[in-house]
Amino acid sequence: MNSEQISVRATEAGDLDAVVALDGAYSGQSRRGFFTKRHAAMARHPEHFIELVAEVDGRFAGFAAARVLDGEFGTTAPVATLDALGVKQEHAHHGVGAGLMRTLKDIARERGATELRTRVHWQHSDLLGFLAGEGFELAPRVVLERDTESPRF
Repeated sequence: MNSEQISVRATEAGDLDAVVALDGAYSGQSRRGFFTKRHAAMARHPEHFIELVAEVDGRFAGFAAARVLDGEFGTTAPVATLDALGVKQEHAHHGVGAGLMRTLKDIARERGATELRTRVHWQHSDLLGFLAGEGFELAPRVVLERDTESPRF
């Protein structure tokens, strides 16, 4: 990748198919509805969303999607939450993810966010390793969940 140029920009409407395809390659399912709704919400309230695309030599290489929340998680300052991140396999470990995170952190800071948070399945060791390398640490909170099918719901 030494001769290749990595650039990061805001997402555009034409990026949806590439984002959905890459996300689906990682998740094993299409989340087109999720990304379509996000894009619509971002059009209404751009100050609450950060959506980025990374390109290598002008071609789609990855994306990051985050929200800026104010007063969430018991804080009084805005917090950015990384909701989705993906880098094409052929560009993994070549600075694409780091470029996305650097730009995301800069924009979040410009919008007043004092923290960047995310959730990761504990078995996704590659992603956990990447995030640790980006300065993320285990948060002092426990996430609890339950199904809604249980009779005790």
